[in-house]
Amino acid sequence: MGARTGEQGDQASTARSGTRAALQEPGNGTAGDLYGYLLAHYALSDLRCRAATEAGIDPDRIKFTRTVRIVRRSVTDAAAFSP
Repeated sequence: MGARTGEQGDQASTARSGTRAALQEPGNGTAGDLYGYLLAHYALSDLRCRAATEAGIDPDRIKFTRTVRIVRRSVTDAAAFSP
């Protein structure tokens, strides 16, 4: 295949530089994405453990998915109000 020229080449480079496309290309920050997921998991697990300890219950009784839903709801509710 030959080199892309003109508008077609510009569109291809713009599509590759988009956020969604950049996250889907292997080798383009994949290690950083994995680190981000692991860090988020650790933070949510720590939050779950602290909340359970404060409430006086076993942390294993609180489901991880329930913690994710609560945090997601509280984050999106706070974003609903403009400053």
